[in-house]
Amino acid sequence: MTETATLSQKAKINLEQGDLEGAIGLYVQAAESFAKEKAYADVVTVLGNLARIDESNSQVYLAQAIWLSLAIELPFQGLLRLFLALFQLLPQDNDIVPLIGTTIIYSCSEFEEEHPELEKYQELGISILQATALARGIEGEEAFKTWFVENELDDPDLFLVELIEKLEACVGDNWLFDRAEFN
Repeated sequence: MTETATLSQKAKINLEQGDLEGAIGLYVQAAESFAKEKAYADVVTVLGNLARIDESNSQVYLAQAIWLSLAIELPFQGLLRLFLALFQLLPQDNDIVPLIGTTIIYSCSEFEEEHPELEKYQELGISILQATALARGIEGEEAFKTWFVENELDDPDLFLVELIEKLEACVGDNWLFDRAEFN
């Protein structure tokens, strides 16, 4: 077990013993250390753990985890869990929410057509889009289509850039890894 993995294990033990502050501190150290080792999938895991235990910073950690997952092209199921966790934290009229829904739908196009859960994922993305449209007072199929196109949710070259920008704004200056390595 590496020194970084040991930090993560110590964080888990601290959490089990009720030392939330100690666990958060150790997880932060582990995330930064995994990033230096370029073990980015592990960084995503630790950010997910931080989001679950540090409620005051959950959005910041989830935004980083999603940003990094998109940058390293993590498997969709992991990204989906992060999207759902962030969706559950945000009000349905938040600007990131429609980007989550449309990115889920777009990501489904990467699946083989026989994937057993493809239809479920597509329906989830559609449900998220419908919820955010209703939260904005958009009702009816024609109004929905107009809103969808006007917000460029039909163009992955635009909505993915906007998603990245909104995630970066959510994190602000609180990054636990160097984004410059991905530019």
